[in-house]
Amino acid sequence: MNIYFAGPLFTIGERSFNCLLRDALEARGYEVFLPQESEASNRTVFDHKEVAKDDQRAVYAADVLIANLDGAMVDDGTAVEIGMAIGKDKITVGYRTDFRICGDDPHIRVNLMFNLMDQVILYPRNDIAELAQKIHEAILSVARDRANAA
Repeated sequence: MNIYFAGPLFTIGERSFNCLLRDALEARGYEVFLPQESEASNRTVFDHKEVAKDDQRAVYAADVLIANLDGAMVDDGTAVEIGMAIGKDKITVGYRTDFRICGDDPHIRVNLMFNLMDQVILYPRNDIAELAQKIHEAILSVARDRANAA
């Protein structure tokens, strides 16, 4: 399965985390498209519209979209990518590693429109391999449920 990895990619910490989680998912057999690896660093001229179109094509080509939902507000680009994936009926799995949580409902910490996602995982711990396993299990569960419903 091909995964589109949606999430903030603006700081060294974000980019490093994204690479570690990507590696852990690829170790489980996924092919992961990580936008930070195909955008500004690979272009001689940065064209915002072309970057957005490239990301849209990658979302549409993926089987699954995973999304980092950390922070007080979900990254706006991530939110757009989630919407594109939901609109194309892709498997969508969000995750929150942010320990600023309360209660058991992950949706109370993000916009209620994220209820349209197939699954949201709360994981406020520091084990990237375990997070990758939880994402893997969520993808398999959603794929199985969709196959049974068809």
